[in-house]
Amino acid sequence: DVGHRWKEACKPFLDECEVVSRTCKRVCQFLEQGADELLDEQDSLAGKARDLANEAAEIEARLEKHVLASEKVERQRCRDLVTSVQDDLKRLEASVKALK
Repeated sequence: DVGHRWKEACKPFLDECEVVSRTCKRVCQFLEQGADELLDEQDSLAGKARDLANEAAEIEARLEKHVLASEKVERQRCRDLVTSVQDDLKRLEASVKALK
C-alpha cells in the first residue's frame, strides 16, 4: 500500500523532526529562563542605581548645608574682624586726640 510506504519512508524524517522540536523547546525554555534572570538583574541594578542617586542627593544636600554653614561662619568672622579693626581704629583716634 502506497500510504504505508510513504509513512515508512517519512518515519526517520518525522522522528528527526520530533527530536529537533524537543531540542528547540528546551533551548527556548533555557533562553526564556536566561531572559527572566537578565530582567531580574536589570531590575536589581535599576534599584541600586536609584538608591545610589538618592544617596548622592542626600550627600549633596548635606554638603550644601555644610558649605552654607561654613560660609555663615566665615562671614561672621569677617564681621568680627571688621568690628575689631573699627574698635582699634577708634581707640587709636582717641589716643591721638589725647596726645594733641
